[in-house]
Amino acid sequence: MTDEDGYATFNWTPEQSGTYYIETDLPGESGFLDSGEYAAVSRIDGERFSTNADPGDEVTVAGNIIGAAGPGTNVDVEIDVVNATSYEDETVVKTVSTTTDDTGTFIKQIELPTDSDATEYDFRLQTATGDSIASNTISADLRDRSGPDTSDELEIDISGNTSYALPGDDVELTIEATEINASGATSPYANEELTLTPTVSYDQPVEQFTVETNSDGVATVTYTVPSEIPDGNELRFNDVTATYNGTIDEPFFDIGVQQYVLEDEREDIVAGGESTYQVTATDVATGEPVSDVPFMLSAERGDRRASVYDTASARTNSSGVATITTNTPADVSGTVYYGTFARYEPSYSFPTFSVSAYDAAITGLDSYEYQAGETLTVTYEGPTDSTAVLAVRSYDEDVPSPLVVEQVSAGEQLTFTIPSDVPDDTFYSIEALAANQQGQIAEPDDYFSVSSGDGNVAPTAEFAVSPDTPAPGETITLNASASSDSDGSIASYDWDLDDDGTIDATGETTTVAFDEAGSYDATLRVTDDDGATDVTTQTIVVEESTAGNATVSIVPDSVTVAPNGSTTADIAVSGTDDIGAYAFSASVDGADTQITDVTLAGSPGTQNVSISTDGSTAEAQAALAEIDGGQDAVIASVTLAGAPADNGTLSVSVSDVGDLEGNPYEIDQANATATISTQDQIPDVTGDGNPPTDPDGDGLYSDVNGDGETTVSDVQAFFTSYNSDAVQDNSAAFDFNGDGQVTVSDVQALFSDIA
Repeated sequence: MTDEDGYATFNWTPEQSGTYYIETDLPGESGFLDSGEYAAVSRIDGERFSTNADPGDEVTVAGNIIGAAGPGTNVDVEIDVVNATSYEDETVVKTVSTTTDDTGTFIKQIELPTDSDATEYDFRLQTATGDSIASNTISADLRDRSGPDTSDELEIDISGNTSYALPGDDVELTIEATEINASGATSPYANEELTLTPTVSYDQPVEQFTVETNSDGVATVTYTVPSEIPDGNELRFNDVTATYNGTIDEPFFDIGVQQYVLEDEREDIVAGGESTYQVTATDVATGEPVSDVPFMLSAERGDRRASVYDTASARTNSSGVATITTNTPADVSGTVYYGTFARYEPSYSFPTFSVSAYDAAITGLDSYEYQAGETLTVTYEGPTDSTAVLAVRSYDEDVPSPLVVEQVSAGEQLTFTIPSDVPDDTFYSIEALAANQQGQIAEPDDYFSVSSGDGNVAPTAEFAVSPDTPAPGETITLNASASSDSDGSIASYDWDLDDDGTIDATGETTTVAFDEAGSYDATLRVTDDDGATDVTTQTIVVEESTAGNATVSIVPDSVTVAPNGSTTADIAVSGTDDIGAYAFSASVDGADTQITDVTLAGSPGTQNVSISTDGSTAEAQAALAEIDGGQDAVIASVTLAGAPADNGTLSVSVSDVGDLEGNPYEIDQANATATISTQDQIPDVTGDGNPPTDPDGDGLYSDVNGDGETTVSDVQAFFTSYNSDAVQDNSAAFDFNGDGQVTVSDVQALFSDIA
């Protein structure tokens, strides 16, 4: 608490040597705005900091404004364009006006002055009444207008065998020097001296040293870290001189002089939830974990109301790990920063997160690579009460950017064309600043790169695997005939079948087998007639077959045949996977019943059926069929005619059953029989002299008029006779609805059966 003079004091005892950080939470830093105050998240050409431009260029300034009561809707905004070349002499060169919409979003195109010597313009927001709007700084950096540099350049690259060391440690340095002339040609800076002047924090020089490059322009040296360098400093190698008539590139390589290294891991931040940040301390000299290292973290809003919303601290445990948990308020959206405070900086000293208050996305890209000159269309997907400023831009200042910056509504499309002169491998990002009517922000994004500008479209690699789930040792066919090239042809197919990076087979199709169950990656690379390639990988899952040995049955195992009728019985196989080929023989005993027809299942591509002249035997073979395996998979139906004087027998013997690839199944039980009996004679019920029959042997005499088939004529005949003694005395034969009696409802049931 401050005293009457506005001062506050506190005491603490340092627990170890090193630097300590004090964070204060001042009034006004609570993350809330007072009445009449506004804050904004701003973008220039879709970028959150700066854009590159030339005098006279048009830049797009956009953003989202929030006030004390929510989104800054219908706020009249003035944007001052400030010549910020010298911060001691800033000048407002123009002011433009705009108004926010019902989400607090604004967007304005601004033309830069053409008659200025400025090198930088800043854009500052205020209301039309002159009230300041707190915002992140956005600027336009004007490109160098002095013309291209025609001097030669000496490019220096420095690397080392470590990034951390202790005073007195030896570090192996490699210095590579390359000459680049005005036309871009390169050559080694061979057999020449280079002088390096290392510096520590605040550019304090350390004793310089000289190396000599070899014929490849490379020099190696063992450098001893000076013992007097204080702990926690950075030793930088960015000052190199040479006897060279041209520009010398400034390299960048540094070594952290410190006792231990801090590396961090962090999970995504979710509004209204907990987030975990973990830091690990490792001893530089031994590589062992370091315990009891203090670490502090502050979580700060970046969403127009910059403030620290949570702080936490911890010490590393015996494994060298400290875990810190922060709580994020539910109203946080947009950018969040983690500030870390420790004796040394961790691997990410100021990590940035994007927190979305709702689901939002940019859709429409079906690839991450497109050609120069191609036209693309994307869609902003978000809540219906939201809008987004979409920007398509590159961070390479030598290519056209941004391609487009526009505000769109949820579900609205944005179409743009990649310039035809964009170089190969140019990377573009599609970035959105979205806001809804509650003042919440989301920042979805996507990206793509520009492919070769030679006009060739890369092929598409695709292949099929058959069978889908092979067994160990089973031959697997890989077929790449589905691969394509839209502007030419595929010249070669290369297969890596064991995931070792080498080519095992070539050609459009190939085969492979794996001896053991498991998952195996197969990779196909196709190359088109212009040398472009595409690669695809599939995982082949090899499983032990779940099918047991096959058994054969006849369904049903007892059939009846009317004296003047016929019936059918199915030949079924159980205990297999899908069936593609089969062969069997069938026979009946006695002269009264004959096999009159055999119907094969699975629509065989090739088949043969033969029935003996007297109908006592039949044989069949089928291939190229497709029958689902499982319990009682029907492979054929046998039609029987003629009632035996005594009970007869239908016998079946299956000699071969194979899968869809032609692999045979083991057959445990190849033979089956079914009993054939004579149907009871039912008297004529229509008066035409023909007794009814049971065509399908199910015990129900649906052929009421006895003409050998069941049609609507039988329904009419049954309607006129269902109350007759001949029917009522044999009710079980005409109880089509199964209720134990024969009524007019059975007439309806018979009609439903044949309809």
